[in-house]
Amino acid sequence: IFTREKPELFNFFTYEYQAKLIQDAQRLDLSYEGALTQYWEIFTAHLIECIETADPEVRSTQTYMNVKRIIDNDLPTNADRITVSGKASNISLISEMFLLIRQAYHCWTSSDLSIAIRILNYILTKKINVSSIGEFPLNNNWKLYRGRVSSKALDRIDMFHIPFTQAYKIRNQRFSITGQPLLYLADSISGVLNELSIHTADECDKLFIVQYRLNLKGNTSTESRNCMFDMTISDEYFQRESQNFDEFSRYFCKFILSCACSFPNIRGRGNYYFVEEYVIPQLVTQLLAKTNFIGIRYNTINCNGINAREQKNSNYVNYVFFTKRKETVDAIDVDLRRSFVISSPITISMLGIYDLQNHYSLEMISDLLTKYLDQIGEFDSVLHKIDSSTHYKRYKQEKHDFFSDSKYPSIKIESGDTDK
Repeated sequence: IFTREKPELFNFFTYEYQAKLIQDAQRLDLSYEGALTQYWEIFTAHLIECIETADPEVRSTQTYMNVKRIIDNDLPTNADRITVSGKASNISLISEMFLLIRQAYHCWTSSDLSIAIRILNYILTKKINVSSIGEFPLNNNWKLYRGRVSSKALDRIDMFHIPFTQAYKIRNQRFSITGQPLLYLADSISGVLNELSIHTADECDKLFIVQYRLNLKGNTSTESRNCMFDMTISDEYFQRESQNFDEFSRYFCKFILSCACSFPNIRGRGNYYFVEEYVIPQLVTQLLAKTNFIGIRYNTINCNGINAREQKNSNYVNYVFFTKRKETVDAIDVDLRRSFVISSPITISMLGIYDLQNHYSLEMISDLLTKYLDQIGEFDSVLHKIDSSTHYKRYKQEKHDFFSDSKYPSIKIESGDTDK
C-alpha cells in the first residue's frame, strides 16, 4: 500500500503525487499533528530520492539545482534564523516550515491564539511574502458553480453564502470558522458533486445547481481587487527554467503550506464541530482576509485514496471568497453579490431532457447541467458585449432608477384621447 513508482523530480510537485503522500501519512497516524509529522518525514525522503536518482537531463535543470540547494541546507538571501528549544539552529528550510506549521497548530489547540497567528503571519510575510507571489487574477465572465441539496425549490439568494443574520447555522469549513460566512464555489459541476459527497445519480434529484459568472464591473469596490491567493498544489511554477533561488524558496514554502492546508478531514465528520485539519487553513484566512486578496484558490484531496474515478473527480479547483458585513442591516455581503451574475437554481430533472430510466452516470449529469448553464450564460454575455454602448448605458440607468429599490413606482398614464 505504501509502494511508489520510481520518483521523478517534476512529478513530485504534482497534486496527484502529494495527495498520495498525504494519504500515506494519514494511514500512519489519524491525528492531524501526528500525520503532519509523518508527512514531513515522507515528503523529505521522497524529495531526497528524487534528487539522488535524477538522470543527467533533470540534473541540468534550474529546478533540480534549486531543490539541491534546499536539500543541502543553502538558505535564501537575508533568511531569518529561528531558535528551536533554546538552541541556535542550523535547521533546513523544509524542517523549519514543518516545525512552524506544527507549532502554530499546537498553539491554537492550546489556547495560545495570539502566538499561533504570529507564527502564521511570519510564514506568510517572511517565508512566502504573499505580497509578491501567489496572486491568481480573476477575469470577467469566469464561470464557477455552487450546489445545494434541498427538497423545496430554491431562489438565487438561497445559493449565496449563509446570511450574517443566520450565523448560528455556520459550522466548521476548511477556511472558515464557525459563525463566519464565506462563499465556497468550484470551477466544475463534478467538483460540486464531490464536495457535497454525491456518489450516485439518484442523489442528484434534489441537487440544485447555479452558475456564477464573475462581473467585477458590477462592483467598483472589487474591480481593482480581483486576485485570489493561489494555494493549489501545482507543479506549474516548478516547471519553469528561469528561477531565482530566493523566489524559488518562497514558492517552495508556499507549496508546503498548501499541502499542509489540504489534508482531508478524516475524523471530524458528522456532528463534530472541531476539525483538526482545518486549523491551519482557518488561520490563513484570518490573515489573508485583511489583505487585498478577495479569497483563496485551493484543491481538495479525497480521503479514501486516489483511485481512477476519484482522481478524475478531484481534477477541479475550489474558490472561497471572503465576506464583509458593512452595515448591521446587511444580511449578505452586498458588494460581493454585485460581483457575480448568478443563474437561476436548477436540478437535472428540471431540464426536461433527463430520464431516470436511462441510468445516467454522474459524469453525464455533470455534462448535461454544464451545457445547459453555458447556454443560459450566453444570453447574459450579450449584456457584457454592449456594456460600453452609449444606448445601453441609458437603458441601464433607467433600470437602476426604476427597478433597483425594490419598490413599485407610481405610474400615471396620460392619454391624448379626452373621452378615455
